[in-house]
Amino acid sequence: MKKILSIIVIAFGSVAFVACSNDKKAEKNYDDFKNYVVEHRDSADRYYDKEWTAIEAEYNQKRQNAEAKIDNWNDEMRAEYASLQSDWDSFKEDFESEKTRRDNLLKNESMEIDIFPAGIKTDMKSVTASNLLDVHTHFVDYVSA
Repeated sequence: MKKILSIIVIAFGSVAFVACSNDKKAEKNYDDFKNYVVEHRDSADRYYDKEWTAIEAEYNQKRQNAEAKIDNWNDEMRAEYASLQSDWDSFKEDFESEKTRRDNLLKNESMEIDIFPAGIKTDMKSVTASNLLDVHTHFVDYVSA
């Protein structure tokens, strides 16, 4: 009888241990996902020099790890998950608009540099009577191209 009782206790303990470790793993994966989203949302300016595909691939991996144990989530975690997805979508929109703004700024700076011949600054203070024709010709050629 003691042997059977011992086996039952060991079996129950094993099941409880496995169940607890699954819950902890589910919670850890969820916390990793949550921290990833919050980190990106709260400090978006650190990521503008990164490629979106790399950022999104890492996000998808963390999201899949978290969703793998979605059956173990409580209602509070499910509600927070929906909020985190909304935060991620907001981060994505901000990222794309800032990336577009920065690309346009670089394009404009490049155009300002290209529009003038070598040695002429964008404020045109270095234009003199002797190089005015060269500046004009370069400008006309650039605009015509």
